[in-house]
Amino acid sequence: MADQIPEKSPVTYRDAVNTAFSRAEELLPGIGDMLLEEIELSDDDNYRLVTLSGTQTRRGNDKPETSIMAAFPWTKRVYKVFKIDRKSGDVRSMKIRELQYAR
Repeated sequence: MADQIPEKSPVTYRDAVNTAFSRAEELLPGIGDMLLEEIELSDDDNYRLVTLSGTQTRRGNDKPETSIMAAFPWTKRVYKVFKIDRKSGDVRSMKIRELQYAR
């Protein structure tokens, strides 16, 4: 009788968050001040969805306005959602998260 390989336990929320931060650092070198914003389980229970935010600094000449303000750097907060497989811990995708503002 062949030995069965025990099934790997599901990736915990803590593991998923650590993976997201690690991949963000690797893939997004221009983003700083990373923060955890949200974490949830996908509707099909197969993925952990981790939302991180960070600041992105641009030079003044990247800003659409002209005038004296164009000479100053500016920052904005960007949001990324990491879809992490619960079984393997692999990052399946990273997407931009658009904020929806309440009216």
